[in-house]
Amino acid sequence: MATCCITVRYADLPVQLTVENDRLVAIDVAEVRTVSAASAGVAARWSVWFESAMAPNGANDSDQLNWQGIPVVYQQILWELRKSVTVGATVSYGELAARVGKPRAARVVGRAMALNPFPILFPCHRVLLKSGAIGNYSAGGATVKRRLLEFEKAGLAH
Repeated sequence: MATCCITVRYADLPVQLTVENDRLVAIDVAEVRTVSAASAGVAARWSVWFESAMAPNGANDSDQLNWQGIPVVYQQILWELRKSVTVGATVSYGELAARVGKPRAARVVGRAMALNPFPILFPCHRVLLKSGAIGNYSAGGATVKRRLLEFEKAGLAH
């Protein structure tokens, strides 16, 4: 079981991709942990993969993602988020719940966001409170969430 990390950048923040057995197992934003570094070839391949996945209509290669331990209902919510909330847009927890056919499940959506192993790729930073307030962001806190939203609204993302 070879685990390695690749650091890329998004919104001028470090983004660490953790890869195990050639599958992405986690993305950490603004927090780079020390784990064995990837070889140059592996780092280059995953950097290209990340860029491709982040592009408009980017790669949706689910075979590259390790969802182990994430309930299917949360995965469905995250895929809907990725598909329907584009760069520069936001949605409330309740609106996203309605999009997956569960209009009274805003708390379930919140839990899916909190357990999202692939923030940025599955952009939980685009989910706001019903009031429009920023809310929390388990991948780096409200300051990082605000920075990501500002970056995307300014048109600096792909």
